[in-house]
Amino acid sequence: MEMTPTGPILEKSWEKFPGHIAPALIFSCFGGYALLKTLSLTKELPAGRTFAEVHIPFRNKRIIRNIGTSCSLLTFSGMLYHAAGDGIDMSLKVHMIIYFCFLFAGLTAVLESYERLPPDSARTSCSLALLMSGFVWNSHGSAMMEPVNRNVHLYLGYINVANGLAFAYSIMQPSSIRAHIISWALFVVQGIWLFYIAFYLCCVELDEFMVEAHLALITVVVAFVIMVVIGASNLDNVRQSHRQGLLLEDGRGHYEIVTKTDAQELCGRSESTADDSSQEEDQC
Repeated sequence: MEMTPTGPILEKSWEKFPGHIAPALIFSCFGGYALLKTLSLTKELPAGRTFAEVHIPFRNKRIIRNIGTSCSLLTFSGMLYHAAGDGIDMSLKVHMIIYFCFLFAGLTAVLESYERLPPDSARTSCSLALLMSGFVWNSHGSAMMEPVNRNVHLYLGYINVANGLAFAYSIMQPSSIRAHIISWALFVVQGIWLFYIAFYLCCVELDEFMVEAHLALITVVVAFVIMVVIGASNLDNVRQSHRQGLLLEDGRGHYEIVTKTDAQELCGRSESTADDSSQEEDQC
């Protein structure tokens, strides 16, 4: 690393490219697969069943087993790749610890698929792996001297923490399809950000003051693409909720979808109750 009047300059190297491009592909593919699978299964929901009841796709043991097995094999291969180098420095140790976090999540998914662990153990372990990875990336980035390299790793840590919290909320609120989609959308954002880091480390120059703007652009583009795909898929249950349903508040901050007929009946009851109370006040 050379020094200039403006600070240290990172030495570009293609040797750093494979170690970052591999997890970029893993995160992007897992996130994209989960989102597309959720979309396809949502279109095929049995009559009268809701997202909360089916909890797609993570009530399907075969899907959980396939994801868990793939995650375990890929993360273990990543650990072997780093161990096979000329030597394991501090940076490689950080990478191997993060691989181990997701190896733990993959093995948990496999055990859950064979009913050795309670439901949602896999997503709980994935949430924990993301949170721990976030703290590790944050510490790793803080130790770097070059500004852009430091910032891209710090923001990677922030993405991991946000992703882990989204998974945790999705587990606590299984009926929230938004939380489910956000969880896997952040997986895609993280994968794209790892591509961003990989190309920066090998061959692309970046402006220190544009890193935040690039992250914001990536996040908004991913959200926009998801919205376009959902809109183009013409989900019957989404359209039905707009045309035939209304959201009513139950007095405790919770909402439920009811038909227009039910809503009119409820409104009629509330109006009649109001009239009766006003008559009683007049008599008094």
